[in-house]
Amino acid sequence: SKESVRSKRAKRPRAPSISDYRPEPKQNLDEPRDDQQPVDIPPGFLSPSVREYLELGRSIPGRPGTDYPILSAIPYTNFYCDDQPYPGFFADMDTRCQ
Repeated sequence: SKESVRSKRAKRPRAPSISDYRPEPKQNLDEPRDDQQPVDIPPGFLSPSVREYLELGRSIPGRPGTDYPILSAIPYTNFYCDDQPYPGFFADMDTRCQ
């Protein structure tokens, strides 16, 4: 029957050939950044809320991932501000945060 022949002939995924391999582009993530050069963005390309968000990011000192962690969610740790005997700034060593 035709259906039994079709079920036996399943397509196998084709492995990419060596000639199709392209190395990932270099992103220079460990290189020092030159934050003094603004990127030219056409007027009206970004909404006012996106512009405000980007300006907020520029006002935070330090480099994300180096000077402070990049977290998608705040993890639970054993650190509690209420447990500290004195007011002030404290470091949470589990999350590398202040």
